[in-house]
Amino acid sequence: WNDRNHRWDDIRLAGLRDVAPGTIFDKILSGDIPATVVKEDERILAFKDVNPLAPAHILIIPKDRNGLTNLREGTEEHVDILGRLMV
Repeated sequence: WNDRNHRWDDIRLAGLRDVAPGTIFDKILSGDIPATVVKEDERILAFKDVNPLAPAHILIIPKDRNGLTNLREGTEEHVDILGRLMV
């Protein structure tokens, strides 16, 4: 893919595919690994940790990682999903 006008240069990850390797969370989302789901909506999945370190140990992940493979990859475009994960 080649954009000679460079119109997408200012938009992070525009025109690029997410090529990060799949994770255990991707397998949970696809149903390949079972999980005890405690909350789910169109954007997030919350489930019990299989090795809890507290009586209530819940993991919350975005359904579409949209380049957010690590918290340090977060940008302004991730504000909404990060807010959902924190509430």
